[in-house]
Amino acid sequence: MAWYTLGVGLSALNDHEKALDAFNQVIQLDPFSTEAYYKKGCELLYFKKREEAIMAWREAIGIDPDYYQAWHRIGMASFELGNFEDAVDAFDRSLALDPTNPDSVYYRDLAKQGLEMSKKKKSSKKK
Repeated sequence: MAWYTLGVGLSALNDHEKALDAFNQVIQLDPFSTEAYYKKGCELLYFKKREEAIMAWREAIGIDPDYYQAWHRIGMASFELGNFEDAVDAFDRSLALDPTNPDSVYYRDLAKQGLEMSKKKKSSKKK
């Protein structure tokens, strides 16, 4: 738990590289630490490594499928990558677990709009 606490502190001090190292240490010692995978994903996102962040959050939900914060983060990163279908799915899963999260509702709706727009673009290119 000392590595986790260190990682949280380093992150708060904006030392994200060392925080990421600390969360990786937690994972080495406890490969079932959902919180460490979640925080690792957050640190990776700081470095704009969205795909790697998504993989870390997927590790967290592989351990705890009800980890709605990880589902929300997957939705956000997928949305930012333009993967609207994945974003909608992740936000739906987050909302199934925490229906009161206004950010998940808002971004799910935006992702649905993005998905519809991309479908329209694809169908207009076929014509």
